[in-house]
Amino acid sequence: MSVDKLFQKKDYRYCEYSHSFYCLNCHTNRAMMIPARMIHHWDFKRYPVANVCADYLSNIYEQPVICISALDPALVEKNPLLSRLRSLRTVLSYMYDYIKVCKQKDDLLHLLEPRLYFMMGTEMMSIRDFEEVGKSAALHG
Repeated sequence: MSVDKLFQKKDYRYCEYSHSFYCLNCHTNRAMMIPARMIHHWDFKRYPVANVCADYLSNIYEQPVICISALDPALVEKNPLLSRLRSLRTVLSYMYDYIKVCKQKDDLLHLLEPRLYFMMGTEMMSIRDFEEVGKSAALHG
């Protein structure tokens, strides 16, 4: 049986994240944003992905695992919102230097914990961060 005939049976689904085919048990049409599409095409639509890919993307959703300058160095310059975010994060990094020596640093760091990485550099972002910038662009754009 040829590969074309195998995939015409509708027993498999294509995963937009892994670019592979999965059986119907492993791909239940869960829709997720694709990080590469967000970064390179400013596309925040949700696409059907295999369950294992959906689980992975859900697990890293709030983790700062995307380095903007490594993936698309010109993206920040092309996008005013990302440029503004980088500027604000630079200011936050200066504030972090003061927080580290503050007597109440433990309380302050606990409050900032969900996005403490914003104060520790300007390049790393999570899928959630990109989604929020994309929503902001849609509102102002």
